[in-house]
Amino acid sequence: MSNRLLILVADENEEGRHQLCSHLQSAGYDTLEAENGLRAHDLARAWLPAALILNVEMPGRNGVEICRMIREEDATRMIPVIMLSPSGQSRDAIASLQAGADDCITMPFSLDEFLLRLQALLRRSAQRAGQNRLRVGPFDFDLPSFRLTVDGADRALSRVEFKLLYFLVSRFGTVVERDVILNEVWPNSVGTASRTLDTHIKRLRVKLNPHSEWLRTSRGLGYEFSDPDSEFRINDKVGMQLEHS
Repeated sequence: MSNRLLILVADENEEGRHQLCSHLQSAGYDTLEAENGLRAHDLARAWLPAALILNVEMPGRNGVEICRMIREEDATRMIPVIMLSPSGQSRDAIASLQAGADDCITMPFSLDEFLLRLQALLRRSAQRAGQNRLRVGPFDFDLPSFRLTVDGADRALSRVEFKLLYFLVSRFGTVVERDVILNEVWPNSVGTASRTLDTHIKRLRVKLNPHSEWLRTSRGLGYEFSDPDSEFRINDKVGMQLEHS
């Protein structure tokens, strides 16, 4: 599994998009590509990338409109956004910044300069976030408030359910033995019955639907939290991003 940050690049120009993604991959990032604005919006909501790169000029919904949509939704509003302006006109930069973009770069540009600006933006984003959130695929954990959103929608979890799920997520892709889970989640409850764990797992699967398949049973051993589709195992254990200062 990769532990690299995921960057989503949206540009209708296939050649330019591939070139930018290739440069990002060489610099140590994983990438996703979108050929238009609506596809970029769907991927951003699904995978919560570390950053989103949007061309201002795209068919259908343009980059400025998509940026505005990203900023209006709770699940995506904190994603750093860099806009790419083919025209280089000041109106593109003004519209982009008004829509909530963090930066606007005129095309063509130096790939090395682009990379430096992206790295600076990612550092600022991490500093703003603090050690408060963990993002994994469609799941977004707000640790201080014990709040979980899935695909941007709140899921009501008890504190025990939240602690149990977060414990498994923090060991992403690893089968955690039942006794280990019981000792971590119920440390002061001597002799907690194994069926208590099973009951909580069942409740969690109901609440995580339609993504309940991420919570897997390893018969005779314990439980594992992992992506059911290995095709998307990217970006620090499938889009996992712990925001920290």
